[in-house]
Amino acid sequence: MVLKFEKFNVNTTRPTINGSTTSRYKEDLLRDTIKILTHKVLGLERELLKALHFANHDLLTGLANRSLLRDRLLQAMHQANRQHKQVGLLILDLNGFKSINDTHGHNVGDEILIQVAKRLSSCIRAEDSAYRYGGDEFVILLPEVDGTSGANELRSKLNIKLTRLYRIGMRRISASASIGIAVYPSDGKDQKELIKHADENMYCAKTDGKGKLQNLPH
Repeated sequence: MVLKFEKFNVNTTRPTINGSTTSRYKEDLLRDTIKILTHKVLGLERELLKALHFANHDLLTGLANRSLLRDRLLQAMHQANRQHKQVGLLILDLNGFKSINDTHGHNVGDEILIQVAKRLSSCIRAEDSAYRYGGDEFVILLPEVDGTSGANELRSKLNIKLTRLYRIGMRRISASASIGIAVYPSDGKDQKELIKHADENMYCAKTDGKGKLQNLPH
C-alpha cells in the first residue's frame, strides 16, 4: 500500500491513501463480500434441497412418500396421453403386519418395512419407482407398461421376493403381501380413480386369499 503523510498540526501526522490504493481496496472488499454471499447462498440451497427431500421421502425406509407419488403419477399420466401409452400402478399391503408388531415389537416391524422397501427397489426397472404409501402399504409406479400383463409380470416377481423369510437378528419371520393393480387409462381416467381401483383390487386379494393378485372388471 502506498502511503504519504501530511502534517496537520505540530504534534500529529495522518496517512492519506492515494486513488489507486482506494480502488484496489474496494475491489478486494467487493470480492470478499461476493465470496461470503456465495457461500451463504450455496448453504441455503443445500438446506432447501435437504428439506425438500425430507418432505417428499419416508424417513424410515427412504422411499418416496405419498406426496411425491401424486406428482409423479400425474406426470406419467400426462406423458402417457401424449405418447398413447399406458401407466401401471401396484398397491400392496403386508399381510398380518399388526400381528408381527404385537408379537415381536415395533422395532422388528420397522426392520421388516425397511427390508420390504429394499426388496421392492431391487425388483423394479430404473424408470419405475417405489413409494411408502402409509403404514405397511406400498405403491409401485410403472410410467410405461404393457397393459395388465406387464403389471402382472412385476406382481409375480414381487410375490416371490416378498414371501422369502425376513432375517431380523436371530429371528426368521415370514410375511407376504396382497397386491392390487390398475392400468391407466383403462382402469381410471384420473389419479383418484386409478388409485381407488388398485386399492379395491388389493383388498379383494386380501379377502379372497392373502398374497393373491386381484384384477377387478372395469
